[in-house]
Amino acid sequence: MALCPDCHAQKPFFAPRCGTCNQIIGFKTQLWTMTLYYGVQVLVLAILAVWLFG
Repeated sequence: MALCPDCHAQKPFFAPRCGTCNQIIGFKTQLWTMTLYYGVQVLVLAILAVWLFG
């Protein structure tokens, strides 16, 4: 599952169209959105770990 960059609902990763908002999502846009989504999560967790455990 992946996030739709337009409505932020769950959608199948390789589906070209979001089932919730009915927008066509290109494959490059989907890759960029998921890379940004998981990259920010990893960055926040790393900052939190450094802050907590010094």
